[in-house]
Amino acid sequence: MKNFRSIGLMLVFVASLLVGCTSDNVMTGSSQVENQEVVFNLFEHSISGLETRGDESGNKALADCGLFSELELALVPKGGTMKSVYYFRQDDSMDGFGQMKLQVPTGTYQLVIVAANTPKPINTKNRIDIKSLTEVDFPNNQVSDMAYCYKEVTIFSTGKTQTFDCVLKRAVACVTLETTDKVLDNQKSFSINISGNCGNVFNPSTGHCLATAPINKVANVSKLAGKGLTLDIYVLLGEDDVSDVSLSTTATDTDDKVIKSTSFQNVHLVAGKRTTYKGPFFSYTNKFSVSVTEADITDSGFSKVFE
Repeated sequence: MKNFRSIGLMLVFVASLLVGCTSDNVMTGSSQVENQEVVFNLFEHSISGLETRGDESGNKALADCGLFSELELALVPKGGTMKSVYYFRQDDSMDGFGQMKLQVPTGTYQLVIVAANTPKPINTKNRIDIKSLTEVDFPNNQVSDMAYCYKEVTIFSTGKTQTFDCVLKRAVACVTLETTDKVLDNQKSFSINISGNCGNVFNPSTGHCLATAPINKVANVSKLAGKGLTLDIYVLLGEDDVSDVSLSTTATDTDDKVIKSTSFQNVHLVAGKRTTYKGPFFSYTNKFSVSVTEADITDSGFSKVFE
């Protein structure tokens, strides 16, 4: 089954940040330097199937979309280090979430912006962290839905606000597991392992994972007996389009004994798209199907049937 769909979405951010302030959100240089006001307008166009308010051009405000729970910006002077970086962090509980206006010295900068759907509560130990131009970490190494922008910007002294348009792009692929059977009465957990050309640390300079590493997720299903289960696992890829990924699952009971295991090779994943594996993960039947279904993230366009 193949289904391709793409609907444009623009998220506009405008937020305020003052050079020389002592907030945890900001690291700045000398306050004696003359600053220039800069506004960054961010656009996200890789998401489909969203119902949000917008103007006639299709522009969507971040607060209306409900896609991301936090936002982090790093502005690094060209030739400088992370010690001279300008930071901005914001979560969706704050007034004006997604509004960014900065006062920074003129010059050329490398801009990194990451918007992520980080689980709440968001605090210093539970949020994305732009460590460098090549490393962004996720809380507990669990990759969440995210989009980013990486570009060089030059800020001039113009005497008026300087505006940049930046396009946010999804860097993650989504693997969705949908059970056609029900969680068993004695079932305790459902474990997922994804390995191969994928990882859990993001490199903004390439748009891919910094290094390959297995992705592991364990779901406690002890209170879901008799119900179906759908899980989303977000993965950073080594390239935009990979097919050298392995997927395995294990269902265990309350005595930690294996109820059922499944394993799939050559899983095809595409950045910014979703691949759905649908079938009986907890019980044995004669047939197992793997398909791509229509979803908020554009379909990857691959399907298989296993006898």
